[in-house]
Amino acid sequence: MNPSVPSTIANDLTDTAGVLAAIHVSPEGLLLGVSPGVDRNEADHWAAAMATLNALPEAA
Repeated sequence: MNPSVPSTIANDLTDTAGVLAAIHVSPEGLLLGVSPGVDRNEADHWAAAMATLNALPEAA
């Protein structure tokens, strides 16, 4: 999936009450998609943060 193309999963999440934006990230931290209005650089930043958090239990 190309991150420049809005993700259906991210779009569906933004239909949930209280959700303003969403990103779709693979378990490896690759950005798979974004909801409309999310800056690509900001989405990349959050994808990297999620990959780090995902790796913490393995490091312990």
